[in-house]
Amino acid sequence: KNTILTLGHIAVALRHEEKVTENILIFFQQKFCRSHSNPDMDRLIVDQMGCMAIARTDNEDKVYEDIMKLFCETTVEASHSVYNSTTGETKRQEYSHVSGAIINALANVAANMIDSTENGARTADLLVKLLELFVNLGLEGKRTLDKNQSHMRANSCAGNLGVLIPVIAILVRRIAPM
Repeated sequence: KNTILTLGHIAVALRHEEKVTENILIFFQQKFCRSHSNPDMDRLIVDQMGCMAIARTDNEDKVYEDIMKLFCETTVEASHSVYNSTTGETKRQEYSHVSGAIINALANVAANMIDSTENGARTADLLVKLLELFVNLGLEGKRTLDKNQSHMRANSCAGNLGVLIPVIAILVRRIAPM
């Protein structure tokens, strides 16, 4: 636990040292959601990666992009296990315990992200990523329900989409009216 916290703080403090934060992110990715991992440690890794994403200031930033990609992929995989609990796919079920932590991290990024770019390009980019995630979650739910010919009603899948609405709302409140 202390190691994860320390590495996360180092990554934030040395955010302008590209190799340092890249190596810490690689370490986090190697430890994240492995079969032998501790669920609390996985949630702590998500929290620290969220702090790293908040601290990044460049628009075209590889560390930020990798973190957001991991968050989006993990959320879609976790939602698949919610929609299709009978598959027994352990990889997808491994992600379900971090989905709440990822939504919380996304909300923190939406609320606290530093956007020093012209015209709020980073904020707009985050909004696009969140909307893409929202659409992908909906498509994944529809695809799974259609494939399984499930008798599950569509409104039972809406809750999974609904968790992103407050995150999107936080970000939209930060955007200046046009």
